[in-house]
Amino acid sequence: MLIDLKLFDKSELAKIHDYTLKVLQDPGMKILEQRMLLALKKKGAEVCLDSNIVRFPNSIINDTIDLLRKDIEEGKSPKYLNGVTCEKTGSSDIQAKFGGACVQFYDWEERHFRVPTESDLISMVKLGEAIPEVKTVGNPVVYLKDRDCNLIDPKMQRIKTAAVVAKYTTKPGPTEVWTSEELDYLIEIGSIVRGSREKYMKDPCFITAKETIAPLILEKKSAEVLLALAEKKLPCIIIPMPISGVSSPVSLFGNIVIGNSEILGTAAAIKTLYPDTSIVGGVISG
Repeated sequence: MLIDLKLFDKSELAKIHDYTLKVLQDPGMKILEQRMLLALKKKGAEVCLDSNIVRFPNSIINDTIDLLRKDIEEGKSPKYLNGVTCEKTGSSDIQAKFGGACVQFYDWEERHFRVPTESDLISMVKLGEAIPEVKTVGNPVVYLKDRDCNLIDPKMQRIKTAAVVAKYTTKPGPTEVWTSEELDYLIEIGSIVRGSREKYMKDPCFITAKETIAPLILEKKSAEVLLALAEKKLPCIIIPMPISGVSSPVSLFGNIVIGNSEILGTAAAIKTLYPDTSIVGGVISG
């Protein structure tokens, strides 16, 4: 049974929007990527290149929202590649995603945490393949050791993980992208899996969201990956993870405002450089 849960009415949603604009004006966001800073400064934002702080005028955020709205009106439905699906996808089925990219594995037989291995990843991918409600299978763990217990080169961990996912499931989905240099290899694997580069672009896999750092920080490597995705005309997904009472206000309202601010601030930075980029955001609160 689906429950129609509404946490806020329209007036409260409007208030969240108003406070989001205020937060982005002051204190603004810290963005640790030079191209974004220079583009936002050229567009009219107040940018301090020494502190990397951007204070956004309302006009830039409203322009960004208009571009996002235009994408939807033109039928460019944002593809949400990180997290479970919901009724808004047009399906009433219970659906789930296997992913997470955990760098530790809990061994239930030995009762301790250890480094994930290739065998762990294969077993979990096979489990996701076998469960009908799991619609996409990504990387529950990033395997750090091969079958002979040799450590994987850190530069190859995500690429080798994607290759294992591609081999053992017919439902490949999001995996991790930690640096922009990895992206070409992940796209190549995805294009082979989908059958062509054209089919891959319509239904991409082996890419996923990048996270901001609460409160109000977009760090350099995440920004570089987002710009690399945008440059290659792939969707950009922004997932803040504010922790109530720690990295954001303890209230539900304040937590949402921080997450919303990080999504819209990052979207504005991307859209300033790549106006046609498909962008979607979601919040994983703690």
